[in-house]
Amino acid sequence: MLSQKNVMGMNAGSSISESRNALKGDNMSVKNVYAQIVSFENLLQAEKDARAGKRYENEQLAFWGDLEDNIHSLSEKLKCHNYPPDIYHHFYVYEPKLRKVIFSDYTTKVIQRAAYNVLNPIVCKGMINDTYSCIEDRGQLKSMQRLAGWVDFVERSNERWYYLKMDVEKFFYRMDHEVLMNIIRKKIGDKEAVRFLEHYVCHASRAFGLPLGVKSPLEIPDQEMLWDVGIAIGGGLSHMYGNMYLNPMDQMAKRKEGIQYYIRYMDDVIILSPDKELLHRYRNMFSDFLGDVLKLRLNNKTAIRPVSHGMEFVGYTIRPFDVRLRKSTSLRMKRHLKTIQELYRDYEIDLDRARSTLMSYKALMDHCDCRALEKKIFEDFVLTHSPKEADTDNG
Repeated sequence: MLSQKNVMGMNAGSSISESRNALKGDNMSVKNVYAQIVSFENLLQAEKDARAGKRYENEQLAFWGDLEDNIHSLSEKLKCHNYPPDIYHHFYVYEPKLRKVIFSDYTTKVIQRAAYNVLNPIVCKGMINDTYSCIEDRGQLKSMQRLAGWVDFVERSNERWYYLKMDVEKFFYRMDHEVLMNIIRKKIGDKEAVRFLEHYVCHASRAFGLPLGVKSPLEIPDQEMLWDVGIAIGGGLSHMYGNMYLNPMDQMAKRKEGIQYYIRYMDDVIILSPDKELLHRYRNMFSDFLGDVLKLRLNNKTAIRPVSHGMEFVGYTIRPFDVRLRKSTSLRMKRHLKTIQELYRDYEIDLDRARSTLMSYKALMDHCDCRALEKKIFEDFVLTHSPKEADTDNG
């Protein structure tokens, strides 16, 4: 029989009580980092990172007009906690479904990227090995390989195994500011850095929170969005915040409960076990923990099913000895590659950038059964420059 650590001796009530202490951090407090965040050199690198692979807009072009002076001025302002106004814009996308996309002004993007570059590698050091989003040398592909390896392994046993798939309801829209700031204060011992992060979490120029029961920001006017919950999806620090926010749950799962087959990619969690009743208890335990400690709740995608039926995770459908790309993943890939072709056509990215994007998708496809899709994508991915631009260069 395949072993699971401590799977039968669980006391959910005491686990939640003990795990409230996880909000106190892991005794690896980050200190003396604010000066690094706002340094000229770090802001200059952050600007380079922020522009990579993006279309050039008037706002960016204006920033680049006197780049070094703008970076120096920004650095001096931030040293005095004189934060430039954060301005947010939005647009709508219609494929695969209607969504409202909110994004910040370019200066705010550079500032948040500067903080991410310094803080994220440090705060990730105390996280469990089986969380994979936005952590160096992990990521989407490695999380799929880890879970697929487990699935193949347990399938060879003589037992029927099940999986619990948990997904947090409107995770970024419902992230509680008070809870997040408590986690940040325990993890980051630099008061100036905490003051900086608090400004962008609690004092943004617009609200990002959804009331309970509201499924999308499209359903309510902006004035009904909540100010005390929610962070900007896709913001420069949103994924770091997400990992920090759910780290107490990871610590409870691995260190308190000793759950061997537990994996998380942002707010998607999967647990494997041959004991279906145990998975029901885990679901109740995590639901209570999320509600009582993190002020979140699981959505209706949360389910317990046999491993043999397959599970969806990080864009793949994973079954014993069989991994395939989800249809929605392949559609997003095709749309993104079309955008890359357009950016290259308009001289907004170079050949190395276009090729590296294609090769990153090739790596995803190489690890699953999608040879026909890969062949089609390579046939369609043709890079050409705009004749008008080419004529201008030659003239």
